Amino acid sequence: MTYPHAGVLTSPMWLNRFPTTPTNRNRHRARKVYDQFLATDVLALASQAIDPDAGAAFANPTRDDATCAQCHITIDPIAGAFQMFDKNNQEFLLEKPTWYPEMFAPGYQFELMPTDQSATGVQWLAQKVANDPRFSLSATYKMYQALTGEEPARYPTNAAAPDYMQQLAAWETQDTFMRAVAAEFVADDHNLKTIIVKLILSPYYRGVNVANEPSEEHKAELAHVGTGRLSTPELLAKKVMATTGVRWGGTGDLLNGEYKLLYGGIDSNAITQRLTSINQLMASVAQRMAVEVSCSATAFDFTKPVEERLLFPLVEATDSPDFQESKIKANIQHLHLRMLGEDLAIDDPEIERTYDLYRETWLAGAQNIADTIEGKGSGRAGRRRTPTPARPCPTSRS
Repeated sequence: MTYPHAGVLTSPMWLNRFPTTPTNRNRHRARKVYDQFLATDVLALASQAIDPDAGAAFANPTRDDATCAQCHITIDPIAGAFQMFDKNNQEFLLEKPTWYPEMFAPGYQFELMPTDQSATGVQWLAQKVANDPRFSLSATYKMYQALTGEEPARYPTNAAAPDYMQQLAAWETQDTFMRAVAAEFVADDHNLKTIIVKLILSPYYRGVNVANEPSEEHKAELAHVGTGRLSTPELLAKKVMATTGVRWGGTGDLLNGEYKLLYGGIDSNAITQRLTSINQLMASVAQRMAVEVSCSATAFDFTKPVEERLLFPLVEATDSPDFQESKIKANIQHLHLRMLGEDLAIDDPEIERTYDLYRETWLAGAQNIADTIEGKGSGRAGRRRTPTPARPCPTSRS
């Protein structure tokens, strides 16, 4: 029996993440096809309250009761495209695919699936999905969420809301933009780079500020423009390594280990939804990481030749604010650019504030050393070995 490969839709990961049951009959998978590939929330098609007793008058309410059928006429045909899969063993193929006569026939929109396609129905479905205009819009939505961390704006349904008109204006503006990007994606032969470039160059990704303080009404219209995004544990770990030259916790990297879930990550098993806003526990993790990484990165950076330093190329560990103020300020200017992406002038007030903080900290540290008889070392901050030792590459195997 030939396996009907159809990309993601027939991958064991997708089939097991979105399983079926003898009673569900692949409807869950059909819903996910709409959600992930057609930019459609089928549950919203019948968002109004449904009388649980309304279907009692029908022997087959999912087809004969108009209230139930308005969703099932959309879901059931696509569910039928998965009929070749066993209802208990998620990716196991049945020798003879079977469908249920009490359900709507397999198909797509108002087109019935040919009966000779029952063993390869997902391949037939994938072709229909790829040619649907909503597929390109869905791809745009997915990349928008991946880049900004925000879900696309939803059409406002509460006309009584005080800011309804502003919400509607924000949705209409974004919807027009998304559809334009999707059209260019199709015109460029479904080149994903087209979507990425258009999104990154848009105000939704790059917006920083406005010339004047916006009114409350205008703020509602700008709700989706230039929003910040919380870094995932994996992304933050890469940022730390790229900017400081060390990993938090050495070769193990705590952000990809013990603190991964505590910082809002996922394990793709029990936890599959990332946190998109920071909480107190995550803030504590970030605080601890900042203290420990700054300690090891600072000491390690001074062990390198000046030309190889990432953080302190303009000063030495022995420099003091009493005699090397200009050098220290120049290095602070360098740190603002490297760590925060801020290209500040040397006389910028922010440089002065950072220098004042450094000087206060330096004086307090000097006083602590003077007051402590045993204060000759600097603990972990004084180590002079690489906190991220290189590991040899594994020998390639033929």
